[in-house]
Amino acid sequence: RRLHHLEPSRMASSVPDRPKPRTRGRGRASNRTPIAVPGGLYGDSLAAAEHVVRHPNAVVMVDGYNVAKLRFPTLDLADQRERTIDLCEDVARRWGTNLVLVFDGTNGVGIAGTTRRLVRVTYSPEGVIADDTIRAEVAALPDDVPVVVVTNDQAVITDVRAMGANPVSSDRFLELATR
Repeated sequence: RRLHHLEPSRMASSVPDRPKPRTRGRGRASNRTPIAVPGGLYGDSLAAAEHVVRHPNAVVMVDGYNVAKLRFPTLDLADQRERTIDLCEDVARRWGTNLVLVFDGTNGVGIAGTTRRLVRVTYSPEGVIADDTIRAEVAALPDDVPVVVVTNDQAVITDVRAMGANPVSSDRFLELATR
């Protein structure tokens, strides 16, 4: 099963308020190595984003409402979630991407963490924001698992980059997902 290493039981069981990146000797964060982008590709280009999102065995964590509100700003939250889940399932179907979609909150009607056929959808615990859930899940994955985090949140980008993950902007991800 493609998503076996993404099951909630294997991920962080509790989420700290704001975890600090793990550092090892001389300030280097974790032992995870970011996915190398081939020469000639600009770091924030569409081609570079596609390269890391399509990387074999990479886990792509998507900041759910960050993407949803950017792509579907006029819809209510439930419709934003459903459309974003559908969009991410299309990406997973096309490219075989291991995708985890993280949304804020657990208090909404009908909201529960689920594993769809191609995408794991999860919600941050009560009192914890999705940003911190993303940080904790990146930290919980083994260092040999390449990680891509999709968000426009600069604080999250800084933290996950320090943990060896490749950030991709929500804008670039949407360009990829909708072409």
